[in-house]
Parts: sequence; structure tokens; C-alpha cells
Amino acid sequence: MSASEKNPETEERELYPRESAPVMVPDAPRRSRVDVFGEDVATETLTPASFAEGLAKRRAQLTSLSDEEDVLAVFLPWFSQLAPGHQLALRLASPEGGWVDLVRSTAALLTERELTLRISEDALRRASIPVGAAVAAGFRVTTEYESNFQPDAGGFDIALRIDGSLAGVISFERSDGTAPEPSELLAFAAPLLGAELGAARARARSQHLQAYLDRVILDSNIPLVVLDPARRVQIVSRALLRRTECLEHGLLGADWIDTVCERDRRLFRTALDSALRGEPQQQIGADLHAMSGGLVNFTFDLYPVRSPQGLVEGVLAVGRDQSELRELEQQVVQAEKLATLGQLAAGVVHELNNPLTSISAYAEYLHRKSSSSDADPGDTEKLRRILVSVDRILRFSRDLVTYARPTTEAAASLDIHDVIQQSIVFCAHLTDEAGTEIRCDFGDTIPLLEGVRGQLHQVFINLITNACHAMPDGAGILTIRTQTEGRELTVSIQDNGSGIPSDQIQSIFEPFFSTKGEGKGTGLGLSIVRKIVQQHGGEIHAESIIGEGTTFSLHFPF
Repeated sequence: MSASEKNPETEERELYPRESAPVMVPDAPRRSRVDVFGEDVATETLTPASFAEGLAKRRAQLTSLSDEEDVLAVFLPWFSQLAPGHQLALRLASPEGGWVDLVRSTAALLTERELTLRISEDALRRASIPVGAAVAAGFRVTTEYESNFQPDAGGFDIALRIDGSLAGVISFERSDGTAPEPSELLAFAAPLLGAELGAARARARSQHLQAYLDRVILDSNIPLVVLDPARRVQIVSRALLRRTECLEHGLLGADWIDTVCERDRRLFRTALDSALRGEPQQQIGADLHAMSGGLVNFTFDLYPVRSPQGLVEGVLAVGRDQSELRELEQQVVQAEKLATLGQLAAGVVHELNNPLTSISAYAEYLHRKSSSSDADPGDTEKLRRILVSVDRILRFSRDLVTYARPTTEAAASLDIHDVIQQSIVFCAHLTDEAGTEIRCDFGDTIPLLEGVRGQLHQVFINLITNACHAMPDGAGILTIRTQTEGRELTVSIQDNGSGIPSDQIQSIFEPFFSTKGEGKGTGLGLSIVRKIVQQHGGEIHAESIIGEGTTFSLHFPF
């Protein structure tokens, strides 16, 4: 695509390249590319004194303008007065060069010349601009002035520099056939306009970059806050606002020290004062007050923010949320306890098996002997109960060892009903204590499932345990169903508990999310359940109605 084919309405330009990526700065806003700002040619002559007086009065206004069009609105009426009896046309080139970006004139232009960049050799000579530089900037250089308003009219061009480069041209034209020359005042005023346009562009870039940096901080997923020398909050990221549950308008302008809990304020204030002296500080711990009344633990790195002159104008505090790390550490400690408990249980079971085996053998001998003799029937029944109890203990101990065994065991063909029944046995103490009734509605001809027994135990034990916690004591009914449809096995576990709110049902499988309240659940159980089900190629879904109960549906391919 050539320079003349670019789209000036949508094109953006690079301010300067960076190592990561360029920051794109949009051109100054354009309300219209071609516009007539005055139909009547000015007749009142503007003197050097009146021009300087008007410029001085408008200096404060000009220094606040960042829109080039606003600058032109101030200057162009003056230029018209500096050349009474002339029609005026101004063209600004795009910052990249090659096409007309904006046109302003005192009357309608010849249509074929509205959007052409051209400048006379005389204008280049007066401005000491080489012809090659003008051509490189996208201008067509003419040997004589070419008219803009009427064919063969006389006039002259004045080159317009912005930041030292040819960026536009101002044409003055008379319809009486004369060949006017630019006055000294016009030659003086053109560089002033170029300087003000350059300043406006610089302010627009600065404002864009400031807004860009503000958005980077605001939208960053890292807790960030910018403080002024008085420790007042100037900018705060949404990540920090979310974590502390604060509103942006509640923090902006506030003393940051007030957000730090009292026990950490002295240390944080000392570190902040050091950063304001130009000394970066790292790993400064602080608990911040949350709107909920709790505390959120952070560590902050504090970096001085310096002006171009090297003076410290503020501090950038980059935070790391330590609360989740603390929770994770607690989960790791709990996992270590459970792992140790599993190893201990395996050892205890091993030690119990030998005497239990002996008890079982002797009890069975005595039971057979009493059954074949004239022993008291009551004693025979007691021996039978001993045998049943011992067998139950042995079966439970074997299952416990299976459950505690590391999950590196290979997948095998399993009877899902057998796995569920074993899981129910594991939870017998819990269901007995809660008075929960378990109803099994197993389908016929359920195929074998390829899976890891210990992992599936963990799935069903977790779901049964959660159901018992959610159901009323003594009135809980837990129904476990199995059925097949096509090549899919479905296991549903339905309770009559309190249910899960609809706004939480989508979050229950997320790590560290728990509906049991603080201190009553790790928030890892269901996330592990979902992971195990997915590792078996399946899916798990939950449906719940408040006050009626919850149903978990597990779908496995076979």
C-alpha cells in the first residue's frame, strides 16, 4: 500500500518503539478533514503590536490545548487579518507524511486540489528547506505558486514546520491577478503556529500515554497503588480493590497508611519514607483492612517514581497477596497430616490383622464345637456375633489399607457397585452418627468400569460425607442410583439436605471454594473429585434446590 492509499481516519502511529511492544498513540481528533472557517476575506489589518498583544492574552489558553484544531481556531483568524484581501488555505500533512490530514480555508477550494500536498520552491527557499526533504515528506514541489480558489489566481505559500520538520503549508491568494509577497509579520507568525501545533501534539501524546499507563495499572491483575509524597493514593489497581473489597472513590486521595492495620503501620511508614527518599524497599509485609471487616495479608515492593529532573514525585507499591499462599500452606500441612495418618493407619492395621486372625480362627472353632454339642444356644449366638464382628473388622481394615495405598496403582476393570459399597462401609461411622438412611437403587447388568479403585473410593467417600453434613440429623436420606444409557454409565447421589444457592453452584468445583463456612471445610474436596472423574474420562454435574437437596451426577464412558 502506498502512502497516498493509507486511511488517515483509522491509522495509528507509533510514538516510539519499546522492547516489549510499541505504544500506539492516536492522531489528534478530527471533526472534519476539509472545512471552511470563514466565508468573508478579512479587511481589517492586524499590526505587529496587536498580534503580539492578542497572542499574550491567549498564551494561557494555548498552553492547555491538546487538540490541533483548537489551536488553529485561535490562529487562523489572525492569519486572515495579517493578509487582508487574501483568501487563506492551510493544509496539515499526516504525521507519517504522504497525505493531507486536515484542510482549513476561508472559502471553498478547487475540488481537484483539496487533498493535494504541494508547495512552491519559493516557500521552501524562504524556510531553508531542501527540495529533497519536502519530497521525502510527501509534498509535490512546484516551480510556481498553484492557485487554490480560482484558476490562475496569484498568491504565495508559507512552509509550516512542526518539531523541525515540514508538516504543512499555508497558502495566501488574491483574485485580482497580482502576485503578492509574504509580509515579515506572516514570516514571524508561521513558526509560532508550528510551535503551538507541536506543543499541542506533545500534550495529546502525553495525555494519551498518561491514560494508557493509568489503564495498565487499573486493569493489571497485580495489586498496585501509586502514592504521592504525602502518601495519598493517586491510582489503585482493580485487583487490589477486589481483594480489599474497597471502592475506588473510597481510596483515591486517602492516606494509604490508614488502610494498613495498626500493628504494621510503623514498619510500613518507615519503609515508605525510605522509598520517598529514593531508596527502593522490598518484601514489606502489611495486613490491609477489608470492607468486610477482616484483614488481607500482602507483601509490597516500594519503588520511587522520579520526575525528569530526578526528584522523587511518589511511590509505586507492587503487592503480592499472601492470604491465598497462607491458605495453601495450611492445605499442604493438612495433606501432610493425612499422608502421615494414612501411613500410621496402614501400620496399625497390619499389627491388628495378626491377633484378629487368631481371634477369628478360635471363635470359628468354638462356634462349630458349640453348634454340634449341647451348649447353651445363647453362648452359640454370642460366638456367631463375635465371628461376624471380627470379619467386619478384618474387611474394614483391608479396605482401609486399599484406600490409604498411593494412587499409583494401575487402572483395572471394576464393579462400580462393589466400589460404592466399600465407600459406604468407610463412611459407616459418619452415617450412623448422623442417623442417615442410605438407599441403593442399582441398575441391572451394569458393565465393568475401567478405573482406579482407590481414586473412585475417594470420589464417593467425599460425596457421601458432604451429603451427611448437609442433611438434617436423624432425617437424612441418601439415594445412590446407577444406570446405563448407550455407552455411558451414570451414578447419581441425591440427598435431602439444605441445598446450594444458585449463585454458588457453578463455583463448588473450584479449588478453595467451600459452602461449609470458615474453618469447616478445606474447599479442595470437590475440586479433587472433579479432577479424578475427568481423569477417568467422565464428567460430574450438580443440581440443587434450596430446602430440598442436591444431586451429583457422575457420567463415565465404558
